[in-house]
Amino acid sequence: MDPQQSHSNSEENSSSYSSSKSNYPAVSLGEVLRRFGLARPTQPRFPETTTSNLSGSAQTYGNLSRDEIYSSGIPPRSDHQGVAEQEDYRILLEEEEEEEQEEEEEEEEEEQVGFMYPSRTVKLLLAGGLAGVVSRTATAPLDRLKMLLQVNDAEKRMTMREGLRYMAREGSIKSFFKGNGTNVIKIAPETAIKLTMNDIYKRIIASDPDEITPPQRMAAGALAGATAQAIIYPLELVKTRLAVCHAGTYSGIVDCATKVLAQEGWRSFYRGLVPSMMGILPYAGVDITVFELLKEHLLDQYDGMPPPHSILCAGMLSSSLAQFSAYPLALVRTRLQAQGIGGKPLKYNGMVDVLWKTYKKEGFRGLYKGSMTNLAKLAPAAGISWFVFEETKVLLGLSMRS
Repeated sequence: MDPQQSHSNSEENSSSYSSSKSNYPAVSLGEVLRRFGLARPTQPRFPETTTSNLSGSAQTYGNLSRDEIYSSGIPPRSDHQGVAEQEDYRILLEEEEEEEQEEEEEEEEEEQVGFMYPSRTVKLLLAGGLAGVVSRTATAPLDRLKMLLQVNDAEKRMTMREGLRYMAREGSIKSFFKGNGTNVIKIAPETAIKLTMNDIYKRIIASDPDEITPPQRMAAGALAGATAQAIIYPLELVKTRLAVCHAGTYSGIVDCATKVLAQEGWRSFYRGLVPSMMGILPYAGVDITVFELLKEHLLDQYDGMPPPHSILCAGMLSSSLAQFSAYPLALVRTRLQAQGIGGKPLKYNGMVDVLWKTYKKEGFRGLYKGSMTNLAKLAPAAGISWFVFEETKVLLGLSMRS
């Protein structure tokens, strides 16, 4: 073959090879490895991928919604790699949704049967205890003045001014807070137990706590008040003795309890329990029912954020209405608790005897002796208590509507 012709054929073959080579895209070694699954892709499978919070309602993958991703209508860069990535993402989203659903179910169950969840019960106990301490300490002088007016059964009635002078004659400012230590020790567990048990009784009495009726609210509140009163009643007697006795009679809570037990026996700690229970049933029932109805109205009116003064006023109004339904029995309880000090003869034989002798000697007004002082003390104390309770609930992560 002619060398010149051979060279010409070589050039033609070379040209033909170059032409055929140009028909294939240039593929790098890395791309070859990735296509055969031997290397990870360097770019996301979907262009312009963004992965914000996966728990959102409309997550995007590029410009695609979650539902579009689920529909598997996205062409993968490479079949096996794209399908694997899409499957992994679908599984991730499903796991996120399952976790969210489980959390929502747990929260709903806790709201429906809160007494079965210790965390809710503990939060309510803390909120109630703090509410009791703050409210009663703020109104301690008025509380002692009320009890001095209640136990005074002389023909000449003690006025509020005379009661304040009586406390002032005893010495320093501490005399106005006499018995407050016992009051705090007593009111903190009482308020905590009452408000926690009210939450429990509501969920027992009503099949759906969100649709509870006023009579059911009243029954739950009455039972809650009675439960709390029965548990802390001995401290109620100690508090009354420290408040009404002359300075020096008892040196403190332990001394009072010890002397009462030694001189009068253990049954004296429950003196006046029957009228107390009879009085707390209507009082707690009316107080809790009226406040909760007012609170629901305020929450609806202010879109779940009622101003603080409205909660205070709702608590003051509910307690004021409740007081007049139960005050005579509260007076009976206080007089039964205050008699027999130091082993002295008892003045009354029981609840009926107190009511009859009080009415006979002092008239109908005698059954409400000290009621105005009690109202002046109780109304702000109840308002403060309800306000502190509701605010503490919110701070602890509980809904104000619950």
